[in-house]
Amino acid sequence: MDPIYYFSKNPDLAALHIAAFFFVLGLAIGWVIWSGNRRQVRNLDDENDAIAKQLEADCFRQTQLERESSLLS
Repeated sequence: MDPIYYFSKNPDLAALHIAAFFFVLGLAIGWVIWSGNRRQVRNLDDENDAIAKQLEADCFRQTQLERESSLLS
């Protein structure tokens, strides 16, 4: 059956198909955007963890140096 003829006889069904198409398209676009943001957040979390570990190590080293210098003086 010819879709144009079928939808011309059932305009509500045609509108439903168009609405469903845009709904699914919106879901797909939303999912792509959401998953991309999750990936960015995960990468930022990893970077922040690495920076925090480095700062902790630097602070520990600084504390050790201050203790040694106070013992020497």
